[in-house]
Amino acid sequence: MGLFPLTAPVPAEPCCSAPLLRPGISVSTWTAVGFGGSLLVEACQALLPGRFSNHVDAVANTLSAALGALVAWVVLRARRQ
Repeated sequence: MGLFPLTAPVPAEPCCSAPLLRPGISVSTWTAVGFGGSLLVEACQALLPGRFSNHVDAVANTLSAALGALVAWVVLRARRQ
């Protein structure tokens, strides 16, 4: 498999649209929210039997949150002009 293997499908729409719904929150704050949520999920997986926690998943999720927030920022900025 690749560097970021697929695990469980997660509905991404609420996560992707959150920065668009709250445009006053900075990209770095949304990245921190993504990081915190990812850590929470990975901690829960470490406690569940049959599941395993992986730091690579946390990094991938955080990068995804940062990319989503950055795309939302670009879209909002383009709408204003």
